[in-house]
Amino acid sequence: QHSLGAVIAGHLFRTAGWIVDGGLAMTLSELKEMMRQDDYAVIGFSLSSETHVNAVVEAINYARKLKSKKDLAIMIGGNLAVCRPDLCSALGADFLTADVAAAVDFGNAFAAASGDMHNRPVLS
Repeated sequence: QHSLGAVIAGHLFRTAGWIVDGGLAMTLSELKEMMRQDDYAVIGFSLSSETHVNAVVEAINYARKLKSKKDLAIMIGGNLAVCRPDLCSALGADFLTADVAAAVDFGNAFAAASGDMHNRPVLS
């Protein structure tokens, strides 16, 4: 069920005009390499349990070193978003939701506010 939600999220972001990279089976080093190579406007993490929270914290900290908060939005989704509403601030993310449509709306609003509606890459 967790992977289905992530696949649906990727599909809805693509439908909304986003360029979506990444996937569920990425290692932390692969994720960091992608962040170094591309100029992402939004990075989304899907968490179904506490198992990968530490890796997500490390990835978020790394992303924040590469880009300022005004140039990069970080979202957390998945089942853990429902169980742990404190995760947004605890992990240093900008948005937490288990609702994919809300995530797309947040991404679109962020892109509009930053003035970059043409090339909207998202790492999910």
